[in-house]
Amino acid sequence: MFLQKYFPYYLFVAATLLAGITPIAAQIKLKAKDFKQTLEITPNALLLDVRTQKEIDRSYLPNAVYLDFYDSSFATMLERLDTSRPIFVFCAIGVRSADAAAMLMQRGFKDVYDLKGGIINWKLAGLEVKKGKDFDPITGMPEKEFEAMIDPGKVTFVDFYAPWCAPCKRMVPALDSMRTEMGDRVKIVTINADDNLSLMKAYNFNTLPYIMVFKNGKRVETFSGEMTRKQMEKMIEKHERVY
Repeated sequence: MFLQKYFPYYLFVAATLLAGITPIAAQIKLKAKDFKQTLEITPNALLLDVRTQKEIDRSYLPNAVYLDFYDSSFATMLERLDTSRPIFVFCAIGVRSADAAAMLMQRGFKDVYDLKGGIINWKLAGLEVKKGKDFDPITGMPEKEFEAMIDPGKVTFVDFYAPWCAPCKRMVPALDSMRTEMGDRVKIVTINADDNLSLMKAYNFNTLPYIMVFKNGKRVETFSGEMTRKQMEKMIEKHERVY
């Protein structure tokens, strides 16, 4: 399956090399298991982790080079990497690594592999990670505990976020004010997805921020991505009207 999927690309690279032509740069997004398999069979590969030190302190992949995407020296540090090596880049969920992959291609890397969905999807695929010094063995709250947070008497708005997620951070002020101003009508719940991977797996989502809306105790709507306060209020009001 894997070889069939990417055989045309490898055939193209082989043909251009035999013809004495330098192949063009290629960025390939791979799911976790394909990423791992390709990394293992690629000679002289470089594994690049672009997460923050705090994230790495929780869990990491061995033999990776660490460059914090948010560090002001990130672009400069990329210049020091060997462009002749195939590079495999990842972050938490795939946003930073996609940007980093584009930067690497601009700097002359020929083969850039991006872990689709980041290390979160690596974990959800059941692949092994190393435990960092701040590793929390708790995989998250059980589903029943989460379900107990849902108020059957009012609309419940659930926001799954992560501390490293920039769009999630931008939503915090709106969520905080909504919780204060609309608390008598709506229950606002925020859950750290990093600490609750079991819930991500149970509810089958792998992007952040991720919104779930419940009415009468049942999930009635979901949304993946950043939302403005106006969008969140509109979503809530839509379900309030049909009570």
